[in-house]
Amino acid sequence: MRSGHRSWFPAAVAAAWMLAAGAAHAQAPAVLPVQGFLTDASGTPVDGATDVTFALYAAETGGTPVFSEMQSVMVEGGYFSAYIGDVGTLELSTFRDRGTVFIGVRVGADAELTPRLLLGSVPYAAYAEFAGAVPFAGVTGVPAGLADGDDVGPSYTAGTGIAITGTTISANPSAVQTRVGGTCPAGQSIRAIAADGTVTCEADDDTTYTAGTGLSLTGSAFAVDSAAVQVRVSGSCPVGQSIRAIDPAGAVTCEVDDNTTTTYAAGTGLTLTGTTFAVNAAVVQARVAGSCPVGQSIRSIDPAGAVACEVDDDTVTTYVAGAGLTLSGTTFAANTAVLQARVAGSCPAGQSIRAIDAAGAVACEVDDNTPSTYTAGTGLTLSGTTFAADTATLQVRVAASCVAGQSIRAIDAAGNVTCEVDDNT
Repeated sequence: MRSGHRSWFPAAVAAAWMLAAGAAHAQAPAVLPVQGFLTDASGTPVDGATDVTFALYAAETGGTPVFSEMQSVMVEGGYFSAYIGDVGTLELSTFRDRGTVFIGVRVGADAELTPRLLLGSVPYAAYAEFAGAVPFAGVTGVPAGLADGDDVGPSYTAGTGIAITGTTISANPSAVQTRVGGTCPAGQSIRAIAADGTVTCEADDDTTYTAGTGLSLTGSAFAVDSAAVQVRVSGSCPVGQSIRAIDPAGAVTCEVDDNTTTTYAAGTGLTLTGTTFAVNAAVVQARVAGSCPVGQSIRSIDPAGAVACEVDDDTVTTYVAGAGLTLSGTTFAANTAVLQARVAGSCPAGQSIRAIDAAGAVACEVDDNTPSTYTAGTGLTLSGTTFAADTATLQVRVAASCVAGQSIRAIDAAGNVTCEVDDNT
């Protein structure tokens, strides 16, 4: 091909060139052979040393070269031969990492010849450099069983509840419970479950339980009595701060000790004389001391609590019955279809109330004394038939305080406090 350009030669020249690449062999050379033919503008072959810049691109137009070097090429009768990579280092990965590579040529200081030439498949034989004698660690996409370089997969061992026979993994019935398949008759409870899922029953125990210290019992439900049992206090305050609040979970809220600089002011409804606060009767209503005669209503109350009355006016007030009420003439009554009437009945010994109708009448049925079995959950202990709070888990109520000028710094499991002198410096 030909393309006009200006070079460092005295006259304008044109360049026509062609590319040939040698075949790759076992150890691919890191050079790319190029042959070209240069003529001047009149078609006369160029002779002599000529500066030629070779560049490799990933695109046919535009872009930045992935490799570039300038060589002084000896041109004889227009022909020249060169090896790209003779001056710089041509990495063979240039071809491995790109689907296409284009070569561009520029003579002297002229613009690059166009169009760029697409390299054929032969230069890509350089990729063979990476195909042979590659370390196993450099290969990607290897199955997990071959990751160690052989064809043996990982070995397996049977953990708790598992058995391995040959290549078969199964549950170990001596360690893993099979599905429970049995039930107990009325009045009996499951006391044991065998490995094969069968159950062992025994008669229910109708033991009666009572709530011990720190517990309350409602029906058959035990609960911690928060008025008696304090959860474990889990926080403390740094030096110079005091505990100001402890939430139900035992977490503390701290604030800076300030016993010397706090200034108080009287807000709305208060007066302050020296260090004494008092209610401002001109703002805060005193106790109401008056009443109105029959047929009159209070219409205003002055700061001293005295009332001003006026005649009632019932001519415009209209009343309507809201939810749960009925209105007949001027009489309101509870709507028993909405509000439960007073329960008026009882059940004989051995029976319990099972339903109450709108009129308050009860329906009874025979008691079912099927026993309930109770167990002590977190924070409780069970001794015989008595539940109690476990003070090793639940913090007893904090029972101590600190003297003036000292603050609580720690609370132990028994509710005892550790004090230290306030430091307000």
